[in-house]
Order: sequence, then structure tokens, then C-alpha cells
Amino acid sequence: MPNSEIIKILVVIDAERILRDHTPNGSQPVPLKNAGKGYAYLLTEWSDTDQYQGTTTFKSGWVNEQDQEEGGYSLNVRAKAGDIVQWRAVSLTSPFQYRCYLKGLEYGSWSNITAPQSKTKPLAYTVATPGAPPSGGMTIVPANDYWWESTVQNSNRQPYNLLYTIVDNNGSNRGIFSHDPYIT
Repeated sequence: MPNSEIIKILVVIDAERILRDHTPNGSQPVPLKNAGKGYAYLLTEWSDTDQYQGTTTFKSGWVNEQDQEEGGYSLNVRAKAGDIVQWRAVSLTSPFQYRCYLKGLEYGSWSNITAPQSKTKPLAYTVATPGAPPSGGMTIVPANDYWWESTVQNSNRQPYNLLYTIVDNNGSNRGIFSHDPYIT
């Protein structure tokens, strides 16, 4: 579509704090306390934010501060019909203690964006081999780039829930958690 953009949203998750403050449920997502504030941070480019949105459009008590809006537990994204939104997740402790994977995005009705779909692409990345740099070398590790993607249908606000799994460095699932940002 002409003039469409790709809007990339990085979800940064404080897995240690979530596991400290929440009791995982093996079968159901656990909503984050405080609507995710202090546990999850959504980041995007400043030009993709709706930085001029007034405070009166927010639910009372959910967002009571205005800054440059390019990151926080909730994120106002400015998007137009045809734009593609991509979500990726990382943990503050990746890749050493905990990793976080987006399990999905859910909402009762996807009226303003298409239902998000998971995407993957093989890639490779480099990691330092044992030994302090610069004596330690680098090695290439095969991996997959993994994200969720949706196309904007109109510029109305779209609430949704982010669902993500926290996995420890032994590969054990530590829980499924959720919080609810939105797209405008």
C-alpha cells in the first residue's frame, strides 16, 4: 500500500520483578499488577507515537503523566490504514537468566487492525566465546527472529492484551503473563 509504514514495537519485560511479585498459573495468563507499570515497557520510535494526545482521552488513573510517549507500560501509537505493526519481546535478563516470548495478542474483536499473526525468519547472531574480550573469540549461533504482525485498518484506538511466556535458562516455562496496551 502506498505510503504505508512498518511500526516496530519492542516489549521489554522485567522477568525477575514479574516472577517476584506475581504467582504464575500454569494454564491461564496472569494479568500484571498496576496495568503493567514497572513490569513491562513498550518502546517505539518517537515519530510513530501519538505524542500530542491529550490526557483527557486516557482512563482515569491509568496514565497521569505526559512525556514524549515513546516508551512506557502503555504506548500510544499513531498509525494509519495500511501501516504494519510488528511486536517483539525481550527480557531485561536475556539471554542469560530469563527469556520472554510473545505468546499472542488477544482482544474480543479486531475491528481496527487485522488479527495479529506470528511470523518467523531464520537468522544467525554472534556471541562471545569463553574468555575475556578481546582474547575470547566470537561464534555464530543459528536462531529465529520471531515477532507478531498486524495491518492497521483504520486509525481508531485498538485495545489488546499482550500475552507472553517467561522461560528460564534451563528452558523451563515460568509462567504466562499479560497486560493491555493499545494502538491509536
